[in-house]
Amino acid sequence: MLGLGLSTAAQADAADGQGARMGVAVNPAELRTGFFRGRIVTYRQIGDLKVLEGDILLDHVDDIGAMAASGRQPNGLGTALSSSLWLKAAGVYTIPYVITAGNATTIKTAISKFNTVFKGLLKFVPRTSQPDYVNFDLSLPAGNSCYSYIGRIRGSQAIQGAADCPLPSLLHEMGHAVGLYHEQSRFDRDDYLTFFLGNVLDGQEPQFAHPVGDAQDVGGYDFGSIMHYYPLAFSRNGQPTMESKPAGIEFGDGTSYSSGDIDTIRRIYGAAPQMVTIDAVPSGAKVTVDGVATTTPKSFAWALNSKHTLAVPAGAQLVKGEAYLYGRWSDSTAASHTITVKPGGGTPATPSSSPAISVYSAAFIHLVKFDPTVSIFGAGTITGVPAAKAYGGVTGKYYPARLPVTYTAHPAAGYVFAGWFQPTPSGLNPVTGTSSDFVFAYVQPTGTPLTTIKTSPAGVGILVDGQPAYGPSLFAWDSGSMHTVSTVNPYGSPNTRSVLLSWSDKGKETHTVTGTSTSRTLTANVKLQYQPYLAADPVCAGTLNYSPTSGDGFYDSGTALQVTAMPATGWFFAGWTDDLAGQANPAMLTVNGEVRGTAQFNTTAAPLRITGFFPATLPVGNAAQTLAVIGTGFTHDTEVFVNTAPRHATFVSATRLTIPIMTGDLAGANALDVQVMNVGPSPSCSVYDRDVFFITKT
Repeated sequence: MLGLGLSTAAQADAADGQGARMGVAVNPAELRTGFFRGRIVTYRQIGDLKVLEGDILLDHVDDIGAMAASGRQPNGLGTALSSSLWLKAAGVYTIPYVITAGNATTIKTAISKFNTVFKGLLKFVPRTSQPDYVNFDLSLPAGNSCYSYIGRIRGSQAIQGAADCPLPSLLHEMGHAVGLYHEQSRFDRDDYLTFFLGNVLDGQEPQFAHPVGDAQDVGGYDFGSIMHYYPLAFSRNGQPTMESKPAGIEFGDGTSYSSGDIDTIRRIYGAAPQMVTIDAVPSGAKVTVDGVATTTPKSFAWALNSKHTLAVPAGAQLVKGEAYLYGRWSDSTAASHTITVKPGGGTPATPSSSPAISVYSAAFIHLVKFDPTVSIFGAGTITGVPAAKAYGGVTGKYYPARLPVTYTAHPAAGYVFAGWFQPTPSGLNPVTGTSSDFVFAYVQPTGTPLTTIKTSPAGVGILVDGQPAYGPSLFAWDSGSMHTVSTVNPYGSPNTRSVLLSWSDKGKETHTVTGTSTSRTLTANVKLQYQPYLAADPVCAGTLNYSPTSGDGFYDSGTALQVTAMPATGWFFAGWTDDLAGQANPAMLTVNGEVRGTAQFNTTAAPLRITGFFPATLPVGNAAQTLAVIGTGFTHDTEVFVNTAPRHATFVSATRLTIPIMTGDLAGANALDVQVMNVGPSPSCSVYDRDVFFITKT
């Protein structure tokens, strides 16, 4: 993927549901901690399901405290690689499958497409008697997620989801089944993405946490990967939760495997490409290779250690009718730069006989044309701030995708503004939305009766004829026409709700109104309530008390809430995070939104954290030596695991431990998953933290 995959140093170990990319809020009481395939994870327990990062199914999760009490350790990662890859039959890795439920035509189309892309390497085949196989079980109600485990987990493993699971989602899940993670979970993702945690649904913050330590990046970052989530994933307010660097790059077209996806799968199955592919996001964009204009994708048989120049022509260009502007290369931000086809490092994924990097991709910023429309031709204009720009190579004026823009409608003489359809339904003028190629404002002749529906306080979501509206909203209804208004909560997050105090026309929460021959205003007087997302970490180490209390967890906006952390016997309160950041206990919190906070507990009065290492990294082949683990909350009893195996630790201070780094750790470029754990008086309750220590080639 240019992406994440199985490696000699790491094993992919999760499952995912692409269809649930908006996510849901999490109940703190559902959170659990355990070992999953040799690494510590925090997950949700929903009935019989164990769900990681919002939509990842886990199997064989071990209780972390029970394992410590019994002296049993998690399985090591080093011996697990072969069991996670599918097996060969007649020279081809085969994935046996059965179909128990779902649209067989769509499933077979996905299988045919996969088999065509990976012909000669991997192939889905109907199961006969093979013990390990994929079960396509698309029996969930429409609208549910699609799920898959990553890699071969032995026995029957489901690609599960709704009966209407679409073709791109199936291809995404099949990518997981053969060993791919999400692209945005790469170790280097912070160089390519900006995350906006304030827009993330409560409890879904782990979706955007530091990447796991038991996988490896393969190649350069691939915005075009089918494994990449889109910018609004797990959003609680319709705003982006992540954005590209630079902003406006598309996150894959979701219709098939990118060159990077194919490259990664080939590498983790021991078939590293011999040729170098030059591609783009979107594919089909034009670049220059060694001075020759080239339409992507194109592969080259370049000699190892040869040098080549990659460049992108100045100005914008059209690809499939859409305008694009250069953003960055997967290996560089410079539009023109020279690459060296270096040989691989000698691992199974990067053999020395093949190029270390065999896909270079130019990611382009999607430009959306500013071509606004008013409902009556010639009856007004629309302007935007900032102003749209002209770019060489394309006609018209454009904005980068997802750019915040304030739009103003200017009715012509004899007309009045009557509301927005796009960028967001609203009666405000001006209105702020994101750049869109469809900006549409309603205008009406002066004197047209308009019904204004608004809320007090302003901006609270309501439903008008079943559609969300965030007042004030304007409607040019015919006299005598019937319409339904409602204050039933239209929010995407279950942690926000509005409570009706009264309608100005004395109507019920949901009632019918009639269009009139004169203008009028209907006002819904409401109060907003929020359910704070407050949790204890770990949940077994203490509880939280609230004053005042709430019967269902919701509080009126503006409520002053006192939160007290109550440690269990043998545990200490170690501080708050997020909106309750600090050491005060009890702490005060004003409920003025979807506020959040976590009470940290530890076996000492400081949070257990790894903040760094000394030295910061070590080179391959270095002599064995002592590594200092820097952090907080360490005790004489702090346990340390390296790649899930226990490693003897020497206590230096509450902020410093030392551990030996062995010659075997330094044998090759690697990411060591370092975990620290303090076990409480009850062996079933413990707290942990983790970070990644890198062994580098230089």
